[in-house]
Amino acid sequence: MATVVPTAIVQEAGEGHQLTKALRSWRKRLWLQQVLRWTENGVITGLTVACLLLLISRFTPWGAVSYWAFGAAIAALLGALGAALWYRPSFARSARLVDVHLSLHDRLSTAWELRNDSAPISVLQRGDALKQLSKHRPEASVSLRPRRMRLISIGIVAFALALLFLLPNPMNAVLQQQAAFQALLARQIAAIKQERTAIDSQSSISAQERRKSSTGVLSPRVKRTISRDRFALHPN
Repeated sequence: MATVVPTAIVQEAGEGHQLTKALRSWRKRLWLQQVLRWTENGVITGLTVACLLLLISRFTPWGAVSYWAFGAAIAALLGALGAALWYRPSFARSARLVDVHLSLHDRLSTAWELRNDSAPISVLQRGDALKQLSKHRPEASVSLRPRRMRLISIGIVAFALALLFLLPNPMNAVLQQQAAFQALLARQIAAIKQERTAIDSQSSISAQERRKSSTGVLSPRVKRTISRDRFALHPN
């Protein structure tokens, strides 16, 4: 015996499927717009953080600031892009966004909430939403072009970053002096170790004299090395 399915149920299921199918293309377009917008935000954030790090390096010595600035910019960009790809708009959120873009006054979002309701008012709501949605195309209604203010912001931050990279940093002289001091200290330590090795290799002196020589007395050659390094570091 064949089962007769009421016409209202078939119509309801068909409208619910049509609403989902119609929203799918809009959802894809909105997702692509979200990826581009969030990526733009990531670029602006990354460049701004890089500028702040480079600005800090002009007040305090920071030798590895270039690596930190580059890493912060890349991390902000990848974080924004990953978040945009991960948080894909749901059908409910897509319906609300389409209502805003097309000025439908919550027609589409209401129809989506009532997609499984068989009441006559719900059927009329879904039919009206599909009719209004059929008058528009996602490619024409959802723009993917970057906004002018975002482009201006990216240009300003990029220009500031280029200036911070190209202009001389007054802290570079301090970093060079610190590097020279470290090199001086390393040469003095190497000279003292070499002197101690030479003293330990002399078997003709006693152990007490060896300890005294290795701890309290430096040879003229080591003294000349230390004096020469100090004069190179502080010529005046």
